[in-house]
Amino acid sequence: MQLWLLAPEQVRSLVFIEPILLALLQDAGEAALYSQSLEPAQQFIALAEAGQRDKAWRQFLALRNGPGTWERLSDDARQRFIDQTDQGVGAFKANQNIRVTLADCRRISATTTVICGGETTAPDRRITEIMQRAIPDCAHETIAGAGHMSPLTHADAAAALIAAHLARASR
Repeated sequence: MQLWLLAPEQVRSLVFIEPILLALLQDAGEAALYSQSLEPAQQFIALAEAGQRDKAWRQFLALRNGPGTWERLSDDARQRFIDQTDQGVGAFKANQNIRVTLADCRRISATTTVICGGETTAPDRRITEIMQRAIPDCAHETIAGAGHMSPLTHADAAAALIAAHLARASR
């Protein structure tokens, strides 16, 4: 369980950048988006477990960052992804078992900012919107032109939003 749920008095502020909290979609009655978010994870797992690691990453990165992402990576970058396939499978399986609810979000008392890429997937965008509405002191920010990997692809914009959050939280 996350520290912000177990010991909220120890957390002064939170920043979430497109958190993978799929259970929130279920809790908010977003069954279609929940299913839409599970499908790519299940495809990745199936391809990886069938030994098709490069195809698993190609499909995942195309979904998250647009078609052709895999092909634009250097050979070294593609190999680093392939080398981390087992961790990716574990993360996908773990993400499917995180059970954060709307009630959990409503109990967050820390100043919070939720960041979303302007070009992200519908399920990821909806999760951030659900969180913003449920968390009492929560700002919602969008990074124009960014997909799910905004801290990597739009690092300066992500850092600026985090700095603004810290300034807001320290007031």
